[in-house]
Amino acid sequence: MLSRVVVALGIGLSSWLLEPFHTALAFEYNDSWWSYLIRWDSVWYLRIIDRGYSFVPFRLQQTPPFFPLYPILSRLVASGLRTSSGASMLIVANLAAVAAIAILYSYLRLHRDESTSQLAAALFCFFPVSLYLSAGYAEAMSLALAVTCFWFLARERLNAASLVCGLATATRPTGVVLLVPLAYSLWPREFKFASTMKLVARLGLGCSGLLAYMIYLGLKFNDPFAFVTGQLAWIHCDVPWSVANIVKSFTDALPQSSAVFNFVKVDLWMFILFVTLAIATRKLLEPTEFLYSAAFLLFVSVFQLYEGQGFCSMSRQLLMIFPIFIGAAELIKKRAATCAAILLGSAVGLFWSSALIAQWYWVE
Repeated sequence: MLSRVVVALGIGLSSWLLEPFHTALAFEYNDSWWSYLIRWDSVWYLRIIDRGYSFVPFRLQQTPPFFPLYPILSRLVASGLRTSSGASMLIVANLAAVAAIAILYSYLRLHRDESTSQLAAALFCFFPVSLYLSAGYAEAMSLALAVTCFWFLARERLNAASLVCGLATATRPTGVVLLVPLAYSLWPREFKFASTMKLVARLGLGCSGLLAYMIYLGLKFNDPFAFVTGQLAWIHCDVPWSVANIVKSFTDALPQSSAVFNFVKVDLWMFILFVTLAIATRKLLEPTEFLYSAAFLLFVSVFQLYEGQGFCSMSRQLLMIFPIFIGAAELIKKRAATCAAILLGSAVGLFWSSALIAQWYWVE
C-alpha cells in the first residue's frame, strides 16, 4: 500500500516538477487524475478495447503484438460496470496487482521465513518500475498469473498450474517462459505411455493461450504469426543481430546527456545486476525459480538484441522476474542498514519514475 502512495505522490507532483515531454504519441485520454496512468503502450490496449484488432502486413506499428487477455477482461469490466475503457484498464491492472502481491507473499511463506517473505515483497513493490503494476499495462496480470502458477507448482497441483500458464501465454509474449519451470515440474521419472501423454497434454494446456491467439489471428487476418509480423515494425535496425547492432545496444545505454528523461536510462546496468543476482543467489532459490529467472533473462535479451531495441525497456521486462527479489532478500535480510538504504533509494526511484511517466517521459 505504501508503495502505491509513493506512485500517487509522484503523479500528483509531476506537473510541479516537470514540463510535459510532448511527442507524436502524446495525448490526454481525459482530464481525470487517473488518466496520468494511461501512457505509451496503454494507448494500444485502449485501441484494442474500443476498436478490436486490426492488421495490415508491412504497415507501421499496430495491435497484434499486444496479447488479448488483458484487453478482453478490461472490455468485460467496462461493460459490466458501465465505465470508460481507460478506467476499466486501471481497475483490472490494480486488482491484478493486489492479487499478485498477496499470492506472492503466500507462495513465499511456503518455503521462506516471515522476514524474508516481507522483505522480498517490499523490494518488489518499491522497485522503481513497479509503477507499471498500477498503470494501464498487462504487467500486473502477467505477474499475477506467474506467481499463481508457481503457487500451484509448489503445492503439486499440476493441472491448475498448466491452466494458469496457458492464461499467461495469452497475456504477454514472455508468458511462454513459464513453460520452463512447468516442464521441469511435470517431467516424469520414467517415460511410459501414460506419463508421456500426461506430460504432452499438460504442456499443451500450458501454451493453450498462445495457440488460441494464433488461431484467432489466422482466421481473422490469415496470418497466425501476425503478432510477430507486427512486431517487426518496432525493429530499430536494418540488420538484426549484427555485431554493430549489439555493440550499439551497449553504447546506447551509456549516459549521453543531462536531459531529465535520461535519468532512468539504466537498463543495461539493471540487466547486469539481475544477471549477477541470478548467479549469486542460484543456491538460495528453488530450482523452478532459478530456471524461470535464467530463461526469462535469456528470452528478453535475445529478442531485444535481435530487434535492435537493445536494452530499451529492459527494466520493465525484469519486473516480471520476481524470484530475483526473493534471492536479494535472502542476501541482505540480516543487514538492517542495507535493507533500509535500498528500500529508501527504491522509493525515491519509484516516485521519480511515476512523475516521469505522468508527464510523458519514457520510463525504461
